[in-house]
Amino acid sequence: DAYEGLVRRLNIYMKNELYGNAIEAHRNGKHERAIMLFNKILEGENIENESIIYYNLANVYADLGEYKIAISNYHKSINGDDKVASVWYNLGNAYLEINDYENAIKNLEKCVNLNSEYVKAWVNLGVIYVELNEYEKAKLKFAECLKLDNKFHFAHYNLAWIYAKEKNIDKMKIYLDNLVDIDQDDVDYEELVYSEIIFEEFFDKNFFRSIFNR
Repeated sequence: DAYEGLVRRLNIYMKNELYGNAIEAHRNGKHERAIMLFNKILEGENIENESIIYYNLANVYADLGEYKIAISNYHKSINGDDKVASVWYNLGNAYLEINDYENAIKNLEKCVNLNSEYVKAWVNLGVIYVELNEYEKAKLKFAECLKLDNKFHFAHYNLAWIYAKEKNIDKMKIYLDNLVDIDQDDVDYEELVYSEIIFEEFFDKNFFRSIFNR
């Protein structure tokens, strides 16, 4: 019994060490090594937290752009534990990457049903509905995002874009105003707006130019 207990503890230690090394390899961009280590764990017996291994393996494949393989592994993760919002979120995004909007919506909706404060899931749902030209649904999703984070740049931009397309100048201006009022470190939204065809007809409006020159 003592020997069997020692063997069991050693197996647990080795699996934990493999898992730590796999996570580190993924973090350092060594994707093939990470895949090899995660698969080595899955080859063992009596695997604890198998759903976590499949989830992390799926993330590696997603980072490599191997979305169909990622999707397969996200499903395996969900089969072990279907109560983790981030798995549904990443699965939805993987479907989005291959333009499978129906499955992307289904899985992102499951994400927000589990965690209604998952801001990026609301945003991605909005993006999908914009792609599908279902603008009323898109507005609702972006609105949910802004309830949770009123400084989410991309939601303001998309709402401005939708209202510009609908020729609703007043609403467009509100979201462009909001966009410019938010500190931005990553995206030049002024350049983005001026490069977007849908805003061109408003370029000669004084209020439009004043937004970016105040």
